[in-house]
Amino acid sequence: MSDELRHLWRTQPSEARPPAPEELRARAGAFERTIRRRNVREYAAGAIVVAFFGARAMFTDRELERVGSILVAGGAAFVVTFLARRGSAGPRPDALALDGVSYLRAELSRQRDLLRAVWFWYLGPLAPGLALVAADSIIKAARSGHGLAIAIGAAGVIVAAFTGIGALNMAGARSLSREIEALDELTGGRGGSSSS
Repeated sequence: MSDELRHLWRTQPSEARPPAPEELRARAGAFERTIRRRNVREYAAGAIVVAFFGARAMFTDRELERVGSILVAGGAAFVVTFLARRGSAGPRPDALALDGVSYLRAELSRQRDLLRAVWFWYLGPLAPGLALVAADSIIKAARSGHGLAIAIGAAGVIVAAFTGIGALNMAGARSLSREIEALDELTGGRGGSSSS
């Protein structure tokens, strides 16, 4: 056999093997830590939003700002509750051998679906209150004759932030879909059946 053929033989791709149980444990553990860290950040942010807008609702004398602030605080409470119920990492099976692939795939699918629905459970509950608070600021600035450009600019920043958050979550969902597809390829589709 020539050296070139020997080199081609050695460098040809080997058949994909299902991940070992140790690798599955490591991947599942890393994914769970990522989800836990994300959730802790969201819980902290939610507490800050509830406290800030709750105080704003109590101390304002403008009705539109009060209603908007109450809606934002309520929306943040909904977001945190929804995330705690639907976005926490599921319980890990004790033995991550054969069903480890199914577990990891199910967790990836669940988190992907959560990201895809970000407009429903995350951005949607905050939008009405923030719209009212922004409208109140614009009305106040228009009546006073100054700061109108700043108020309109702040409303634009909110819209841009919502659009960016939505886009980042969709990109995250696509990334998780690719991980699911790669896991399916490795296991020959043994990872369970959840829509990608």
